[in-house]
Parts: sequence; structure tokens; C-alpha cells
Amino acid sequence: MAKTNVVLPRIRGARPHERSFDLVEQEYNAIQVGPARRITVEDNDRLIVNQGDDSVHPRLHALEDKVTQAIIAQNVVLKEQQKVTEAINHQQQMTQALIDKAFQNREEFLHNLSEIQGERLEDTTRHLLQDHIRYITSIVKRLNQDIEGLEAEIRARDHGILGTNAAVGKLEVHNVTSLQDLRGRIVRCDASIAKHSSDIKTCFGDIQRVINDQYKAHTAVQEVVHKMESQILALGGELEKLAGISSSDLLHMKKDARRDLDLSTERNENSLRDIKNALTLYKSSMSGDIDRIESRMSSMVEKATSTWTQML
Repeated sequence: MAKTNVVLPRIRGARPHERSFDLVEQEYNAIQVGPARRITVEDNDRLIVNQGDDSVHPRLHALEDKVTQAIIAQNVVLKEQQKVTEAINHQQQMTQALIDKAFQNREEFLHNLSEIQGERLEDTTRHLLQDHIRYITSIVKRLNQDIEGLEAEIRARDHGILGTNAAVGKLEVHNVTSLQDLRGRIVRCDASIAKHSSDIKTCFGDIQRVINDQYKAHTAVQEVVHKMESQILALGGELEKLAGISSSDLLHMKKDARRDLDLSTERNENSLRDIKNALTLYKSSMSGDIDRIESRMSSMVEKATSTWTQML
């Protein structure tokens, strides 16, 4: 438990019930949380270490940060309050010095007035003394008003400090309840971790059995693959033999096809020559027939024209 005691000084010239301030005490119960629990699980020849729930630490750090921030703010307020009290004391010293100076000047003026003769001089000195006294009294009144304002500000800050203390208490209660909740969660997490560790052991056994079955299946598949490879090699040799036979057959077929093509081309050329000769003979005969028909038609047209001219 850490305590911070702050004693505010007394204000000179204040009212009796405001001359002393209460002792402000701040108490903060620091809650320490140990590190995360470590759970060891033995699996045959291996040692598995499981850390505790890491999600607990950020929330605890956040709660501790909130408490420290509240304490820092409270310390800042106390420092400002001390500064205000120092300023008030300084102003009170200044006002006391001014009042002493005013009384001293008054005594000097009274002493001078008793010694000085003449009504005019007495009137002027009296007026000057009255103006000086009025000025000093106005300064004193203004300083008293400033002091009252600062005292009201100090009282308001005292109320604020009390409010922050209450808020810190509420936050501390909230932190305690949240820590209890977190401890319950940690217990539940430990139980679930133990259950998961047993499940992991069973899973490891199942995985080992599956690995053994897989190894056996792999060896069987390798044997089948070797048999298939030998069969494929035999089929490859047979295919090479068939390819050689088919290639020789293709060569013979190509030679026969070329010979047949040459014979057919010669026959086609001979037939084309015969057709060309026949066409030339037919063209020559057709041209003679056309000439004879044209001569006949021209003679008939001439006869017809001559008969038409005679009839007309």
C-alpha cells in the first residue's frame, strides 16, 4: 500500500474556518498478478509446454494504466494547488508590505503636517494623503477579492480531488471484480487445456496409425507400379516392332501408288490429246458449215429484197 500525504499551508488573513486545510491522503492498493501459468504435457518422449491464456494480460495492463492515469491526474491537481497556495502567500506578503508602507507614510505625513504651518500647505498635504490612502485601500480591496477568488478555486479543486478519489475507488472495485472474473476464466482455460492435451494425445495415436497404414499402402502401390513399368516396357518393344513393320509396308505402298499415278497420268495425257484433236476437227467442220449457211442466207435476203422492191 502506497500513501501520499499533501499538507496545504495556512493562508494569512483568511477567515477562521478557512485558515487550515485538511490532510489529503491517497491510498492505492496495488494488485499484482503473477505470470501466466505454464502447463506441461508429456507425449511419449516429447515435452509439450503450453502457455496460459495470453488474452488476460492486455486487459490487466489496460486496468493498471487507467489507475495510474487517475493517480497522475490527481498528483497534477495537487501540484497546481500547491502553486496556487504559494501565489496566495506571495500576494499576502505583498499586501502586508503595502499596508505597512501605507501606515508608515501616514505617520510620516502626520508628523510633517504637525510641523508644517499654513492652511494652504495643510490642505494640499491633506488631499495628497487622502488620495494616497484611497489608492492603497483600493489596492487592498482588489487583493482581497483576488484572494477570495483563489480560495474559491482551491475549494473547487478540493471537491475535484474528492471526486477523483471516489472514481479511483470505484475503478479499484471494478478492477478487483474483473480480476476475479479473469481468474475464473483462467481456471476454465486450464481445464479446457488439460482436455485438449488429452485430445491431442489421442490425435497423435490416430495420426501414427494413419501414417503406418499410409506406409503400407505406399509400398503396395510401389510394387504395382514396378509391375506396370515392366509391362509398359514389354509393350514398348512390341510397339517398336510393329512400327518397323508398318514403316516397311508404308514404303511399299508409296512405291505402288507412285507407279499407279504415273500410269494414270500417261493415260490421261493420251486421252486429252485425242480429245483436243477431235475438237480441232469439229471446229474446222463447223466453220465450213457456218460459211455455207451464211452465203445461203445472204442470197435469200437479196432475193427477198428484190421481190419487195418489185412489188412496191
